[in-house]
Amino acid sequence: MREFTAFATRLQKLKQDLQEIEESAYSRLLQEQQALQSQWQQLNERSQETRERLAEAAGISYVRSYASYQASLEVRKQQLEREWEALQGHVHVQQGKLRDAYFEQEKWSRIASDARASDRLDALRKSQVEADDEALKRFKRTDP
Repeated sequence: MREFTAFATRLQKLKQDLQEIEESAYSRLLQEQQALQSQWQQLNERSQETRERLAEAAGISYVRSYASYQASLEVRKQQLEREWEALQGHVHVQQGKLRDAYFEQEKWSRIASDARASDRLDALRKSQVEADDEALKRFKRTDP
């Protein structure tokens, strides 16, 4: 039983380590998602500014350069949207892995705790049996 307790305790620690790895990966993905969102917002603001300038510059020679810049911003914005959507999928998958790692770690934590409690209970039973035997021996010595 002690071997199983040691195994369960080691496995519980491994599961905790795996959960920490999953949490780290999830945190990294969230940071990437926030960075992409920030870039997208900045591009959206620039795109809006360009549209406003394009409207102001109608009839001026800069129209072509603003229109070209606006088109490049829209293309980049669409690229970021595709990256963001792909990253959302990765985040969702990572959330699932993190949840699974948590449940697995919790399961082995309970198993290890139960095994340790069982070991303690067995040790207490053994010491109780020994104490009862010792008391019986003393009683027999004093019994006339």
